Amino acid sequence: AVLTRTNAMLFSEVLEALEEQKTTHVVGGTEQMKALLRDVDALQAGNPGAQPEFFGFANWQEMLEFVEEPEGESLKAFVTLVERVGRGSLWRAVLSCEDEEGAADIVLSTAHKSKGREWDSVRLAEDFSSSQSDTGRIPFSEARLFYVAMTRARRKLVVDPVLVSAFSSNLAPDAEIEAMSAEVNGAKNSDSASKPAVLASKRSSPSQNLRQENRPPETEHTVEPSVPVEPTRPIKKKKFFGFIG
Repeated sequence: AVLTRTNAMLFSEVLEALEEQKTTHVVGGTEQMKALLRDVDALQAGNPGAQPEFFGFANWQEMLEFVEEPEGESLKAFVTLVERVGRGSLWRAVLSCEDEEGAADIVLSTAHKSKGREWDSVRLAEDFSSSQSDTGRIPFSEARLFYVAMTRARRKLVVDPVLVSAFSSNLAPDAEIEAMSAEVNGAKNSDSASKPAVLASKRSSPSQNLRQENRPPETEHTVEPSVPVEPTRPIKKKKFFGFIG
């Protein structure tokens, strides 16, 4: 199985498998992926989307502008992917997924949806590297998610050792990191006193507030793999971001 941190990377893994002529199965089904693509279709046609991720946007151009702002970083990978490969390629990839896990060459899942599942072999996708904040620290909530992903492997875990080291020693409470990140972003934007109204409306969207209210308790975890860890390719310098599913 291949586990991703974000939906954006999930789309990328499906595309990569299709290019390699391998079939995939997405844990939990592909309905959420299809819903996101339907919103892309709507926004590119000049109509608003229906999913929480796209709340408040009237068209695709607004999305393109928003992801260039610090507030839109969580959506940037997905929007960039749509721009790079086109929504047609993404639709073909998603529609190629197998309904039954046993019929697929590769099982794909976000870390969230992998909870309660186990596989003999698990590879963690490289978007877990984006868990590191602007401050260079990793929130406890991200460490818990990484731990869940690691422990889905029964026998073999393929993960970059650099990630394991970072998640074992570079942690900080979520609130502390949010405060530090706010200072960093505030300094970056100090020369931009005003923002377009459409961007301001996204900063406190209902979906963002809901995620903040439902944040899990901040308790520290030390990440220790319970199965042999097999190193994978080094992390690319490029950072990956995407809304978490």
